[in-house]
Amino acid sequence: EINGGLGIFNEHFFRDLSDVSLRWTLLCAGNEVGSGMVEDIDCAPQTATTIALDLKNYVNTMQLDNKNNVGQLLLNVDYVLKNDDKLRKKGDVVAYQQLEMNATNTAASGQKEHNYKQKKLKVTALKGGEKVEIGNKTMSVVFDKTTGFIVSYVVDKCNMLGEGGTLKPNFWRAVTDNDMGATLQRRSKVWKKPEMQLQDIQIDRQKGGEVEVKTSFFLPQVEGNLTIIYVVNADGSIVVSQAFEAKGKEKLPVMLRFGMLMQLPYAMDRSEFLGRGPVENYPDRNSSQRIGIYKQTADEQFYPYIRPQETGLKTDVEWWKQSDESGTTLKITGEKLCMSALHYDIETLDEGNEKHQRHPGDLEKSRFTNLFIDGMHAGVGGVDSWSYRAETLPAYRIEPNALSFTFRLEPSVVKKQ
Repeated sequence: EINGGLGIFNEHFFRDLSDVSLRWTLLCAGNEVGSGMVEDIDCAPQTATTIALDLKNYVNTMQLDNKNNVGQLLLNVDYVLKNDDKLRKKGDVVAYQQLEMNATNTAASGQKEHNYKQKKLKVTALKGGEKVEIGNKTMSVVFDKTTGFIVSYVVDKCNMLGEGGTLKPNFWRAVTDNDMGATLQRRSKVWKKPEMQLQDIQIDRQKGGEVEVKTSFFLPQVEGNLTIIYVVNADGSIVVSQAFEAKGKEKLPVMLRFGMLMQLPYAMDRSEFLGRGPVENYPDRNSSQRIGIYKQTADEQFYPYIRPQETGLKTDVEWWKQSDESGTTLKITGEKLCMSALHYDIETLDEGNEKHQRHPGDLEKSRFTNLFIDGMHAGVGGVDSWSYRAETLPAYRIEPNALSFTFRLEPSVVKKQ
């Protein structure tokens, strides 16, 4: 609590905590707003103590200037070694934790970062009638009426999609060793590339000037309905909502992820995000990574496991910015998204039904920067690695009954001089 203290329990049996100092950092919306050190901790073995931290003044200051400081309030705590010992160096962090604080200014900011003048959207059928364009002088979104997917997303003459790329549903990941131990590469294979039959595409103008595009699909292999709704705004932003509902009587195999894949230009490979990092983390393996603001490239998010498989995911993402060298950016916001950006296609990383003697050096890179936007992602499991116990625990599985999630795309283009 802001007005309380920090409780500490010394798990050592024979050593007090005189060898460490406590370093604390207060974060708001991922940004540091306060910090301090407690040099001496008086706590005997197997006992508890409470340390008072002067956090209230920092919070009061933020409330006076909440235009720049709104969002989740977090306290990072590091226990730092005071002196060298036989194995460690002075300044090494021997333990750490992140705590969510209670405060009155934790509402997320609704401010937008775009700077485009809003002009009325036009809906235009393109040649042949197989495509429809929604746009104005500064932006254009083109839907393919045969697939129901976006095939062009141009803002200020800059296409946010790579050539031939799209934004499409995605239920599969390159199977991990644990997935294969649990035979999910066979049991859940129906989610790898399920047939998606477009049933309907509806385009409606909204009272606020936005244009809503609703696409409906039937997935015959799983007897389920998938609905994707796009709300296109005149400023170039798009709100995307995806929902799945099972209609069949048979219980469906678990999904490995429920999300969408956006195929960006290859050069749009720079990521900045507010979420758990910097090391890859998954829903059942993420408490070691603290929420903060991190920067990585698509290549840095790829970990070269000796056998290629899923890699790079970040959980509890509040916002994610994907940029190129010039600074042109696509910002994605949502609620606790799971995201990653890689220079590899899922098909390239995936082992298929059997393990092969492939290594990272054998892989061919994608022509896209693949941006994965997941509302849900299955855990990686691992009670063991060779039986049904390799599968993730039930709390971290994706049971495909009624699923939905929403995210927002906000482009920002830097004009070339």
